[in-house]
Amino acid sequence: MDSILIVSGGNINIEFAKQFLKENKFNQIIAVDKGLEILDGLDIIPNHIIGDFDSVDRNVLKKCIANDVGVAWNATRAAYHAAPTNS
Repeated sequence: MDSILIVSGGNINIEFAKQFLKENKFNQIIAVDKGLEILDGLDIIPNHIIGDFDSVDRNVLKKCIANDVGVAWNATRAAYHAAPTNS
């Protein structure tokens, strides 16, 4: 059976998240908006990202795009190309 983890923004106990991910395996991981930064902090690159990402660190967004992560919002590529290249 496929299992999917969806991570959104908000308050999360990082130690709980680490333990939960250690005890559970997922076929697909989806980050929604600020959830992308939570996963980045756990050194996890999601399979898909969803949102407008207006509050997400551009370097985190660039990392996902560089890893060919599926994007469910076309404005993301525009934000990537608009991001400063010197950071």
